[in-house]
Amino acid sequence: DVCSSDLAAMMVLGVVVSLLGVRRLRRRAWDIHSRRAQEILSQCCREMGVDRRVRLIESDRVSGPCLIGVLRPSIVMPEGLVEDLSDQQLRFVFRHELAHLRRWDLPFNWLLLGVRTIHWFNPLAWYVARRILEDREEICDAIAVDGRSEACRPYGELLLQLAERPGSRAWLDRSAAGCV
Repeated sequence: DVCSSDLAAMMVLGVVVSLLGVRRLRRRAWDIHSRRAQEILSQCCREMGVDRRVRLIESDRVSGPCLIGVLRPSIVMPEGLVEDLSDQQLRFVFRHELAHLRRWDLPFNWLLLGVRTIHWFNPLAWYVARRILEDREEICDAIAVDGRSEACRPYGELLLQLAERPGSRAWLDRSAAGCV
C-alpha cells in the first residue's frame, strides 16, 4: 500500500534527521573541564546506580540542559551555565537528566515518534503522547529532588532561573528531547 510505505518513509526520514542533529550537536559541543561539575556528576551517577560513562559537554546550540545519546550518553549544558549554578542546582540538573537515562526515556521517545508518525491524523494519539512526555518530566523532577519536600522550593527556583535564560522558549518546547 502506497500510503503506509509513505508513512514508513517519513518515519525513517524523521529518525535520520534526528540522529544527524544529535551527531552535529555532539561534534560542535566541547567538554566541560570543571572539576566541581565532574565530581558532582560522578557522585550523582554513583547515587543513582548509573554505571555507564556520561560525558558532560557544553554547547551554544542549546538553551537548557538535556540528555542526548542512547549508546554514548551526554549531558549537554548551555554555554556558561555550569559556572552560574550552585552545587545543589547542578545536582538537581544532573539527577534529572540521569533519571531520563536510567528510565530509558530517549528510546521511548523514538517509540512515541513512531506512534505519532503512524497516527499523524489522530488527535488522541498526539494528546496521549504529549501527556506521556509531561508525566515523564514530572517523574524525573521527583527523582531530581529525591522525594524530599524541602528540596522542592530550591528546585522550583532553579526551573524559573532556567526559564528566564535567553532562548528559554526553545528549551521549554524541547521536552521530548529529554531536557530538564
